[in-house]
Amino acid sequence: MAVKVPQSGSPLVRELFRAFNDKGLNFEQTCERAGIDPGTVRRWRKRPPKLDGFEAVLNVMGLELMILPKVTNG
Repeated sequence: MAVKVPQSGSPLVRELFRAFNDKGLNFEQTCERAGIDPGTVRRWRKRPPKLDGFEAVLNVMGLELMILPKVTNG
């Protein structure tokens, strides 16, 4: 079952929810495997996540957070 991607809030959180759908992962199982309550992850739609929890979920999903140089036009 697809998870609803938030229309506002952090771009990182929106990408995380898109990744759930793109990878076809079970939301609850993935959160629990990461040691994060699914309700906590749902609240990230309105409140920013703590980095350690966000990275834990990404890790279970086979993803990682990276810092890249900002792309500028000009």
